[in-house]
Amino acid sequence: MSWKTIAVLLVLALGLGAYFYYDTYWLVPAREKAESVKGRLWTIEPKDVEAVSIKRASDTIRLKRVEGGWEMLEPVAARGDRGPIDEVITSLATARVDREVAANPAKLAEFGLDPAAAEVRIEVKGRPEPLTLLVGAKSPTGAWVYAKEGAKPAVVTLSEVTARDVERPAADFRDKTIMAFDRKAVTGIDLEVDGQSFSVAADEPGKWRIVKPSVYRADADMIADFLDKLESAKAKEFVPAGAPLPSTASTSRAASPCGSARTRTARPRPCPSARRTPRSRACT
Repeated sequence: MSWKTIAVLLVLALGLGAYFYYDTYWLVPAREKAESVKGRLWTIEPKDVEAVSIKRASDTIRLKRVEGGWEMLEPVAARGDRGPIDEVITSLATARVDREVAANPAKLAEFGLDPAAAEVRIEVKGRPEPLTLLVGAKSPTGAWVYAKEGAKPAVVTLSEVTARDVERPAADFRDKTIMAFDRKAVTGIDLEVDGQSFSVAADEPGKWRIVKPSVYRADADMIADFLDKLESAKAKEFVPAGAPLPSTASTSRAASPCGSARTRTARPRPCPSARRTPRSRACT
């Protein structure tokens, strides 16, 4: 085989290799990305959403992305529950248009858009203006919901999942953790139960002693179990500020807590919200 033949084969092999690399690492990802955004209302990614607000007749929910999660700004200032928030953000950011039902409707009220059931505003990294969406009534079949994007005149239909997302109660987006603390940093626990005070301290990891009302050796397994339950405790629901509590036996006990717990740590755990507290009051 002559050197010219070898050179030609080498050039062909290099060309085929370059095309394979270009197709695999450039064309295929580009095609997949184009397919993933085809039919979407917006060509944005959930990870780029920095804030979202959902305005309804009953209330307004405002959420802001912070380091490590989300923070709720309205209707109350509190830590956000990352799971439900990420779920709704992903659903809204990747919402797909089913079809256009009216290019320039004379009456938006016919679609439940004047007034709208909800107005969504999404702030996206790199975009100077927020994206807006009006969500109206459901279609006669209930499978779709009428919507209108920003200043565009057209009314389109989206999946009814969008309606469910914007109708979720504010409590769904609020972190329900009772106490947030760094388990490894806990050096002491103070308890108050029925007017009696108890305190325990850690001499070293896994070794505890009772220091109040008297000094005793503590049961490390029992304390570990207590910390497990304290760390995993979740609120079932939130009572609005100023709302009267129902006059039942259980809630009257909760209105006057029979016990409280406070953890002491060697170093404070940084948190995105100043409302995070290492103290909890409960009746068990």
